[in-house]
Amino acid sequence: MKTAEVYLSKWSEETDTYKTMKRALNRIAKVLGGKDAESFDWHKLRFEETRGVAARLKTAKLGPASINKHLTALRGVLDVAWRSEDLPDKAYRKIEIENVRGDGEKAGRALEPAELDAVESCLGQLSPHDAALIAVLAGAGLRRVEATKLRKRDYNPQTGRLTAKGKGDKIREVPVGDRWRKYIEAWCDIVLTRELFPISRRQVSLVVQRFCVENDLKRFTPHDLRKTFATHICRVSDIAIAQRLLGHANINTTATIYDRRGVEAEDEAVKGL
Repeated sequence: MKTAEVYLSKWSEETDTYKTMKRALNRIAKVLGGKDAESFDWHKLRFEETRGVAARLKTAKLGPASINKHLTALRGVLDVAWRSEDLPDKAYRKIEIENVRGDGEKAGRALEPAELDAVESCLGQLSPHDAALIAVLAGAGLRRVEATKLRKRDYNPQTGRLTAKGKGDKIREVPVGDRWRKYIEAWCDIVLTRELFPISRRQVSLVVQRFCVENDLKRFTPHDLRKTFATHICRVSDIAIAQRLLGHANINTTATIYDRRGVEAEDEAVKGL
């Protein structure tokens, strides 16, 4: 087994993590002058080559989060090369791969309440499939891949809750916001397949993109709807509830990336002190 294959074997080939890390290694291999991850000689890398990887990824217009994911893959494959004794210990100890820092501005955005009202008001013009898809993203804050994995049986019309399969195949139940349920239930009544949305993640993004253009709405992405869901939960409840509903293993992820309440919430929090 080659080095990259050993590193990737910790995940099943069907998982998103496997595919993401393989793409990352393929990109790094090309950045370093190779063809792909499998044929690249990872054990021949030295401090000088690895030091410039982050900078070269920046020129490819990748954001900090994406670059850091690539660097995680690079660290992992080098660790495998070292443990298998292909990469000399002395060379391995010299390699330092530090994450890059962002510019302080969080990627994406949370929609304002009026924007979300506009989204809901336009859903009646869509096909039942597309309306239900956007309702799932907005009303339950699901990831794109979670939406594509939903089956008809995963929605309970009596409770208004969705059973979602998140990262690591972890199962969680998410209540859907009241005003979004009718669109999901309308689609459940007519869908003939077991899968609610038998489409790819890319197609999910295209549905949302087309929806924004056709309804003259300020552009937003599926993940922006997830951030909007998270921000609303933080506003009316607390961040621990948001963490649980979003399926985050670490509450810091919820706090630093998804909670977009801003300085107004901070000012409100100290009133009366």
